[in-house]
Amino acid sequence: MDESSVQLNTWRQVVVLIVGDALTGAFAGFFAFAAVTTPAAGKRALAIVMAVLFGLLTAALISGTWAATQPRALVAGPAGLRFESARRPWQLRWDELVSLRIETGYQLLARGVLLVPQRWRRTYVVRLIMTPTPGKHEADAMLNRRFRGKWGAAPDSWSFPFGSARELVAPLDAALRADAGERYAGTVDAGRLPPGLL
Repeated sequence: MDESSVQLNTWRQVVVLIVGDALTGAFAGFFAFAAVTTPAAGKRALAIVMAVLFGLLTAALISGTWAATQPRALVAGPAGLRFESARRPWQLRWDELVSLRIETGYQLLARGVLLVPQRWRRTYVVRLIMTPTPGKHEADAMLNRRFRGKWGAAPDSWSFPFGSARELVAPLDAALRADAGERYAGTVDAGRLPPGLL
């Protein structure tokens, strides 16, 4: 049985996460050093609070980085579509889907961010939109809870987000074209999207 597997972990995502971990860790270290060396009690207390906050943020980011770097893949085959992951895998037969499409677009960062030009404030968004066949989807409870109406999907559809990984669009498109048949509507450019879809 021929299947197309698209690995969802990308080097760009890993690098961004590691840089974020390093920056927050550096801030935590800076404030910890300031807490030890600052003679003024008020400034020392503020430095301690900031060191603790950045330390907790660093710990949370490292945990998220570990989770994000675990092997994940979207596999399309003659039988259907499945998400392979150590955490919360799922699978669907093709007859459980009315339609699906890859949707791309962009969001803008807050207007006041350093007053930078609009083209530099764009964040790319990639997601898989799936419309289930009423009454036929066995994975209904889990998929409804996690994906129905989320990340910009219509109330009767599921949205599976890929963040800003535009490098996944071509291999995902090729995999779905090979196996999903007429239910696959291709790649749709949705243009500017409302915030909160990543």
